[in-house]
Order: sequence, then structure tokens, then C-alpha cells
Amino acid sequence: MTNAWLQRLINLGVLTLTYSLAAWLWDSQRAWATVCLLAPWLLTPLILGIQCVWAAQINRAETLVHPASLRQWLKAWLAEWRVATQVFAWWQPFRYRAIADHLKSSPSQRGMVLVHGFFCNRALWTDWMRQLHSRQRAFVSVDLEPAYGSISDYSDVVEAAIRQVEKATGMPPVLVGHSMGGLAIRAWAAKYVGRDGDMKRIHHIFTLGTPHQGTAIAAASHTENGHQMRRGSPWLADNASRLPHNFAKHCTCYYSHCDNIVFPASTATISGADNRHIAGYAHVQLVFANEIQQACLGQLEN
Repeated sequence: MTNAWLQRLINLGVLTLTYSLAAWLWDSQRAWATVCLLAPWLLTPLILGIQCVWAAQINRAETLVHPASLRQWLKAWLAEWRVATQVFAWWQPFRYRAIADHLKSSPSQRGMVLVHGFFCNRALWTDWMRQLHSRQRAFVSVDLEPAYGSISDYSDVVEAAIRQVEKATGMPPVLVGHSMGGLAIRAWAAKYVGRDGDMKRIHHIFTLGTPHQGTAIAAASHTENGHQMRRGSPWLADNASRLPHNFAKHCTCYYSHCDNIVFPASTATISGADNRHIAGYAHVQLVFANEIQQACLGQLEN
């Protein structure tokens, strides 16, 4: 089952269950019926709030960046609520094919490969795809399937996308990975470039909130790729040992002290890479940060 269909079932299932309960309880227990009506709309902010509190506690011990203020956390929580609702309740379940990959490009115009993260699909990049279309830049936005498989298996999907953009433009593409998508790019580099290989097929790699050193929240995951994103996991160690020697020099890693999924904040960095802290942004919200979008799109001109 694709991520899109899984998210459709979850969204529609929750609405059907809670509204059916509300209808059943309405005459006898109106207070509980009201709770059922509100539950679908309050569940997301509740989950995000728990994540933010957990991340804030862990990040208090951070030495790479100053801990976020309460005001920053509240703004990040509200922004993440808005964008997560847009992404997970509309774009990804119902609009994941609304914008097609674009592989028509003028010669010598660099293209881009977009790689989403855990429990997402290509629609995460809707705003980016619109901008790339308006600039007439070639791009492929991948779907990483199966949703809960090994990150290593996603390397072939990334390779296929790189080949498509290479063929369309005749130039090495820019790669952008959000969250686990950055690890899928690393899996590609380990398999298709290797320890002693040359990164000449890639112009530059940007990662947004990628758990390069794992994340504390993955301890609660029971999926294969979730286990691989745990701090100190065997997969992360093996992948690091097989990356090209100069991999970090080709990477810009964006991270935030308000990331509610990848924490401690410094786990989203790579030693030797261009690590850029963007203050006050939550996890999915990083995809919507204008500063990041413009830096990545600007790299297409180089």
C-alpha cells in the first residue's frame, strides 16, 4: 500500500470513527459526543505538543546551539500544526500526483532531485515543484516505497531519479532530502559511489532536518527504517563507513533547535559539512522555510 493510500485510510478512518461515535452518543451523552467531534482536530496539536516538550527537554543539554526559548517553541508548534495539517491531511493523501515531474529543460540548465522523509510522499515538495515548474527546471520528486522498509532499499529509487535528471539536462543535479530522505541520499552514495568513488555525478546535496546521527524519537519506532534511525544504530555506522571520503564537502545540512522529530538538534549535522542552524523552525516547517528554498534553488544557477 502506498503512503498516499495509507494516509487516506487513516484520515478517513479517524473521521468516520469519531463522527459515528458522536452521532451514537449525541442524545444520551452530549458532552462526550462533542469531544468526539473535536478529537480529529485536536489530535495533531496534542501529538506535536508532546514531541515539542520531549525535544525541548533533550535539547537543554545541547552544546552546538542555544536552547530555544518558550516563545520560539510556541511559534514553531503553531506553525507545525498548520503545515502538518496541510501536508498530511490534504497534499499527501489526495494531491500526490497533482504536479508531475518535469523533465523538459533547456541544455545546460541544472535540475533537482527531491527526496521526502519518513511516512511522507512526493507531495511534501508541492511548493518546491511549483517553483521549479515556473523556472522551467527539470526535476524528479521521488516516492520512497515501501513506507516502512529498509533505507538501503531506497538507494535504487534515488539512482533512477538522478539518471532521469542527468539525461534531461546533461548536468549533475542538486539533491535535496528532508528528514529520512537525507539518509536515502546517503544510502545512494554508499551504494553507487562507494568509499573511494568520485561525487562528480552530484552538484550539491542539501539535507533538511536529517538524522545523520540518529534521533532520540526513533527509540519509539517499531519499523525497520525507524530502527535504522535510532542513535548509534548499526545501519548508521555501516553507512558512514561506506560513504565517499569527500561526501561531507558536498553537503549543506540545515538543522533547528525547534525540530520536534530530529533531536538533539546537533544530530542533524555532519562533521565537515556546511552545517547551518535555522532558528525557530519545527520539522516539517523546514520544508517551507523561504531561506532554505532560495538557497537550494539558487544552487541551480551555479
